[in-house]
Amino acid sequence: MTCTDGIFGRHNVVGPLVLGVNIYGECASAPGDSGGPVISGRADGAVNARGTITAGANGTAVCDGPGPSGSYFVYYPDIADSLAYCGASIVTYPNY
Repeated sequence: MTCTDGIFGRHNVVGPLVLGVNIYGECASAPGDSGGPVISGRADGAVNARGTITAGANGTAVCDGPGPSGSYFVYYPDIADSLAYCGASIVTYPNY
């Protein structure tokens, strides 16, 4: 697997993948969302990074926008697995 090859290099899946489901059957991802963030809300109103959108099944949910055929679920690699594989970390700043 490769994290990057050059500035706009190859990106391969780091697995295993996690399945995230919108339990109401509503849009969780739409075409073009791949590579976008997967987050979860916390009780204090903040969010936690979970991973990056890797796959879904278009046509299983209705989404807003020009391409209304989306997916009610997403597959994503866990952020900790991806960071560990690439030898990376996330730096956060309070009050940012």
